Amino acid sequence: MKHILAAAVLAALSMGAPRAEGSERFPPHDHPAIIGVLSLPHAPAEERAAAVLVLPDTLGPDRRADPYVDALNAAGLMVLEVDLEAVAETAQLSLTDAAALVLQELERDPRVVEGRIALLGFGAGGRAALQVSGDVARVALYPGCAGLGPLPEAPRLIVHGDADAANRPEDCQRLGGARTEIPGAGYAWDRPPHGAEGPVLLPRPDGPGRLPATPHPDFWDLSVPLVTTWLTRELRHAE
Repeated sequence: MKHILAAAVLAALSMGAPRAEGSERFPPHDHPAIIGVLSLPHAPAEERAAAVLVLPDTLGPDRRADPYVDALNAAGLMVLEVDLEAVAETAQLSLTDAAALVLQELERDPRVVEGRIALLGFGAGGRAALQVSGDVARVALYPGCAGLGPLPEAPRLIVHGDADAANRPEDCQRLGGARTEIPGAGYAWDRPPHGAEGPVLLPRPDGPGRLPATPHPDFWDLSVPLVTTWLTRELRHAE
């Protein structure tokens, strides 16, 4: 069953746009719980790089991360995307502990510069990213701010819209750290539509129920460079 699940996860992750230097399976050795896709920056093969671990929302990778991965690769960063729900289910861990497990595995990769790893999470993945222990920098996109805290003392950026019932400005502001509020954005504004698909209902990141999610490409133009610049700066400071 685990091998079937792993194959399905890898196929889903591989649907994204081609990267500058291509993508490969991660980890390179067998692991009973972890499987993901590592997107490499445009750099000499022997050169190590800082890395960003991408944690998708509840339903798994849905190409929402693609523009962020492309921008991070272009900035010289290695990016690993995993299906966090699948890791958690296979390893019988919470989402936060599953994220910590993948982070630990990524730290072992000899291509990653020691101490220079950051987290980028969407929805429930963002919620897990905020709660992972350690001083790694983390970005959480619409994580469901209510009910979170206290959080680890670490650099963090929370990005959310002001039209999102799960991320009210006052709840996100209470968490401290850097924060960007996008006027008019609701939940998962950066989820790409499938064909002529309009708004959909996605699981809430903070508990039972669902939220409307309407793709809005104009907001991608705001969030992608914002997230890339912030992560690049924080990883540079970690040198």
